[in-house]
Amino acid sequence: MLNRICNLFRRPALQSYTPGVAVNHVLEGGHVTREGVVIGQTRQSVLVEWIRGGSSWVSARELAVISI
Repeated sequence: MLNRICNLFRRPALQSYTPGVAVNHVLEGGHVTREGVVIGQTRQSVLVEWIRGGSSWVSARELAVISI
């Protein structure tokens, strides 16, 4: 159970995200604000489509891969 919780906040070492990967938007302090799916990535940010609607560009540092 603890391993599954820790996996929610696992971040890739290179902060490179593959399209289709599920991610959480994590603010400082580990507060998860929303869940989404990676659409694409540039050097500056990652385009994420949010499950609750809409999409936005987010810093790769603010994302954590959802691993179930």
